[in-house]
Amino acid sequence: MGRPMVTRLVEAGHDVTALGRSAEKRAAIAQLGANAVAHMAEVSAQADAVIVCLFTDEQVQQVCLADDLLATMPPGSALVVHTTGSPRMVETIAVRTAPHHVDVVDAPVSGGPHNAAAGALTLFVGGAEDAVARVRTVIRSCTSARWGRGRR
Repeated sequence: MGRPMVTRLVEAGHDVTALGRSAEKRAAIAQLGANAVAHMAEVSAQADAVIVCLFTDEQVQQVCLADDLLATMPPGSALVVHTTGSPRMVETIAVRTAPHHVDVVDAPVSGGPHNAAAGALTLFVGGAEDAVARVRTVIRSCTSARWGRGRR
């Protein structure tokens, strides 16, 4: 999922920085036109939005909480969680972001790499209205989304 999502973001004109845990992965990221970095702090330090797309809640917890991603994000930025996991995990992260003045947007993904490459992922987006508005153009890059207001 990462490769086609990064490609879509770059093609949409976004300045993309992505974590590559090996020299091989960083080279592949650079070939896509993104800035490839080796450390989490380099991804988030100057980002307006950080997107995490992981497989499990445990991975989200590790990256967002244990690896101190939140501590390196600038105030006013947004964390977009694409993992289809427990709402409780996103709520836990949102509580932890409050002191850092970082918004959390829960945006679980439905679809696979072929959907991401085609810009046809389905996202189920939730979060504060202003935070969702700030990340809309970024997350729209990988979707064929129609945006509207839901009922409360």
